[in-house]
Amino acid sequence: MSRVIARPRDVCRGMDPVVVCWVKRRWACEEEQCPRQTFTESVPHLRPRCRITTRLREQAGAELAGRGIALAEAALARRRVLAGGPRSVPPRRRTRCWISRTRR
Repeated sequence: MSRVIARPRDVCRGMDPVVVCWVKRRWACEEEQCPRQTFTESVPHLRPRCRITTRLREQAGAELAGRGIALAEAALARRRVLAGGPRSVPPRRRTRCWISRTRR
């Protein structure tokens, strides 16, 4: 049995960041037919291979919904920031449909 350190991000406590450091046990399956071979401990709020807690995911989703930002727009803005672009979410483009009502 070995150990793995997980450091998922969590909700801030006031203005202070919270650091979660969980030393999980890695278990090995003794069945030869097992497709997984090894697995680690997990709890409902910290799923395996999860980088953020469920609490932070829910808070971020509620904040985006409160601002009227779609999840796809937020993901696009994040990609732009990681690529060195502007930090703000671009305003939505409004499409206009003009209908001509001329008789012939």
